[in-house]
Amino acid sequence: QSLEAEQKKLAAIVASIADGLFVTDAAGVIHSFNRAATDLTGYNTDEALYKTCTELFRSSLCQDACALFQEADTVNNVETTLYTKAGDRRIVAVSSAKLRAPDGVITGGVQTFRDITDEKRRQEIFCQTEKLAAVGELAAGVAHEINTPLGNILGYARLIDINAVPEEV
Repeated sequence: QSLEAEQKKLAAIVASIADGLFVTDAAGVIHSFNRAATDLTGYNTDEALYKTCTELFRSSLCQDACALFQEADTVNNVETTLYTKAGDRRIVAVSSAKLRAPDGVITGGVQTFRDITDEKRRQEIFCQTEKLAAVGELAAGVAHEINTPLGNILGYARLIDINAVPEEV
């Protein structure tokens, strides 16, 4: 009963996590897929189970960010892409960890991911805005540097008497 209660508690925690989460076996086949993963990708649990993440997401997400394919036991916030069921390309930050049996043998992996596509777009817009502001400041500085000598030239030009007879040298 205690074990069953702990399993239910763990299932409730996994289901309530805001980030997408899936668990794979040692071969990279998905055996668990939470509700947030369904919301982010458009695939329901039945469509995701027993497929590899490469098959499901049609991307290099597993090779890029899955701890099973890395030397380290954990991978944190690796940016990569996946394709949703609708075919939309999404940029995601993936964290992953290897799962080990008590004897140390790798039995699978757990991956969490969150969609950062909108954050990346906002960052690109911010960078573009910063670049345009710098160009504007440069243009204002150049205009000022050109305007100062032109103002002097115009001032002297106004002093010239057009009707004056030129002096002989």
